[in-house]
Amino acid sequence: MSNLRNEDSDLLYSNNTGNTIASLVESKLGCPYEWGAAGPNSFDCSGLAYWAHQQVGISIPRMSSDQGASGTPISVGDLQPGDLMFYDTKGSGSITHTTIYVAGTSMIHAPKAGDVVKYTDMNYDYWTTKFKGARRYW
Repeated sequence: MSNLRNEDSDLLYSNNTGNTIASLVESKLGCPYEWGAAGPNSFDCSGLAYWAHQQVGISIPRMSSDQGASGTPISVGDLQPGDLMFYDTKGSGSITHTTIYVAGTSMIHAPKAGDVVKYTDMNYDYWTTKFKGARRYW
């Protein structure tokens, strides 16, 4: 996991909106997961994305399924910091989880009850088999 960024990284951001969104979600690393929460101190997966976009003046849907059905679709090869990535973590065929792309293969998310906002690698088999698409709202 050496390619994952951590809290001690020397992060340099330009002034673009996507980098600002990525920086905002990084500032929430370690905050607890709470179902239905959209910040500022606890989050569920879609609530983290919703909160970060609100901070930069962008209104996005609140739920993962709605977030994954709007915005501008983008390919994995075109991901930029701040883009949202969507997954089917329940095997339902529907979008059930939102993550925020940061850089390289790193994304940040609020995974589940009992866990905290953290980095994960989008190339882990678990994520690659559940990927449903990516969207940009900025």
